[in-house]
Amino acid sequence: MYHVKNDKRALKSAEKIMEGLAICIKNKKIDNVGVTDIALASGVSRGTFYRLFDSPVDVLAYTCNRLAEEAMKASSDAGISNWRDYTAFSLNFCMTHSNVLETLLGSGRNDIIENTLNRFYMDKGAVFNEHISNGLTGEALEYIRNSSTASICAIVFTWIKHGRKETVEELMAIHDRFFKFND
Repeated sequence: MYHVKNDKRALKSAEKIMEGLAICIKNKKIDNVGVTDIALASGVSRGTFYRLFDSPVDVLAYTCNRLAEEAMKASSDAGISNWRDYTAFSLNFCMTHSNVLETLLGSGRNDIIENTLNRFYMDKGAVFNEHISNGLTGEALEYIRNSSTASICAIVFTWIKHGRKETVEELMAIHDRFFKFND
């Protein structure tokens, strides 16, 4: 669990810790990264680490949650009204934050990304309004949310794996061909 308060000092320390973890993950698997490793790479003390986080995996969860909150706010501000536009928005957002996502991917804990996105979609619901959900509720809406999350994650993970060559438009063409949004 993480305990990052919304004050400048805590947020700055959390940012340093996230950067330190990113450095560590390039050299070791997340399971082999210790608090001391992160403290050395980030320039913060072990005490500061433990004041904000319980474990290195908690840093990943915090990073994911911060990104998801930012994405939900931005998508709400954008006034997205359909699934295709939401997908394009999500891909663009992920491309903008691809370095952070690459760190998360490097951890081998893709489940954290998917679980965070699904939880935020269910809790916040900003993009899953009546226009996008087409009146779906309950389990049907959950299937759509999970499918959408898995699709977007798979596209972004593959894009990063293959060197980040394609544009959002090219990725949407691949997505549309598969899901036949253009029929």
